Amino acid sequence: MSSVTQNSMQSPPRFLFQDLFDDTACSHIGSKDKKTTCERLQPGSCVSGCALEGAFNFLSPIQGCAHLIHSSPTCYNASRIQKKDGTEHFCTTLALNDLIFGAEEKLKMQISHIAKTYRPRVIFIYMTCVSSLIGEDIERIAKSMQQELGIWIVPVMSAGFLGVANFGVRIAGMALLKTLIGLKEPLIDTAYAINLWGYGLSETQRMSYRILFERVGMRILAFFGGDEAVEAIMGAHKAKLNVLINAKSLTPVARKFEERYGVAYVETSFFGARATCDALRVIAEQFNDGAVCRKIENMIHEKTKALQETCKAFHTLFSGKKVAILLNGLFSWAYIPLLEDFGMHVVAISIENLNEDDKEKAVDLLLGKGRFMYDPNVEFEEIVNEEPIDIVITDTDHCAIASRAHIPFFNIDRCSNPFFIGFEGEAAFATELSLTLQNPVFNIVYQNPPWQE
Repeated sequence: MSSVTQNSMQSPPRFLFQDLFDDTACSHIGSKDKKTTCERLQPGSCVSGCALEGAFNFLSPIQGCAHLIHSSPTCYNASRIQKKDGTEHFCTTLALNDLIFGAEEKLKMQISHIAKTYRPRVIFIYMTCVSSLIGEDIERIAKSMQQELGIWIVPVMSAGFLGVANFGVRIAGMALLKTLIGLKEPLIDTAYAINLWGYGLSETQRMSYRILFERVGMRILAFFGGDEAVEAIMGAHKAKLNVLINAKSLTPVARKFEERYGVAYVETSFFGARATCDALRVIAEQFNDGAVCRKIENMIHEKTKALQETCKAFHTLFSGKKVAILLNGLFSWAYIPLLEDFGMHVVAISIENLNEDDKEKAVDLLLGKGRFMYDPNVEFEEIVNEEPIDIVITDTDHCAIASRAHIPFFNIDRCSNPFFIGFEGEAAFATELSLTLQNPVFNIVYQNPPWQE
């Protein structure tokens, strides 16, 4: 059981959905002919994952917490919720009678059982489509059970029909800001402390970020979206800067964070050496500290020199090669400068599932140098007929398109490190790409069968 007393417990505030859409940081907020946010809901937009999946997958890595999904077994078992080992996750398994007569007592019994049996420091309760439609007031239930049990209980209003997985990440981030952040003081020195906000990053990738920032004298106070202790989340308000790593969906949360605690934020990408250099310099400007700037510039000089030596052979192999990027919105624009650094030419890029801001980034990087595909299933064949392509950067959903065109493809989904972070990440990307280009399997598989010769 948590050591906090009942008198020290703060009641969970009412969740205001307007906060999720009131995004003055969005570049389209003042445009009458565009959406007020890049995530405004549309019919059929939930095909890429619902808000429950995004919220659960964002919060579940936090250590010391239990997660209770208030739904029927279908939501719990059939969705793409990542139920990791070591995470205490439960479901209320609503039945027909619960839908008719309500499931408040069942939810309270589950909360009490989890608190007394597993003794987590925080319990997250997730609203789903089912519990929302039958009118379960989980905010009121969380408030009463929190006072009764003396343990932090956080309602997450993540009904799947509200939006896609990225929108669920935004809901989860706002829930943390309204309930847990600011509850404790950090025990470490916060002179150069930052918070990192990301989503879907592996343990290896998070470790890469920690090593990178510690090398320049900064300390990661809390890693949102990663395997972090809940106490670190509670003390995140003492950081000097919030760093959003390819996390556009969390921008409204960072803006609300700044309004409440005065902590500025920057949106960055560490995808390859060029983006890493730019990101580190932007962060150094925010600290306005000469010692930090010198450490960053020294590291950039050292790492850039080492990277050039490592990738010297790759430049000969890659120079002049033509590439197409077919990714399902997986930061596809970030590959453009990475490929151009190796002397490769990006012929075309798919923008079918990018939000408005990411489309603008792709246009800025490729305008006048390549083509944009809205429907790669149709357009890719036309592009190949006009201009030969040497390799395709793709994901599992688009492998068949490259295969039909008999072009070697690099499947990012099958790669152990899909986000190539920092200077070492660029070297790893070059290695993976060279193995694909020189893989003899493609020549064998793409040969005509004997009866066609």
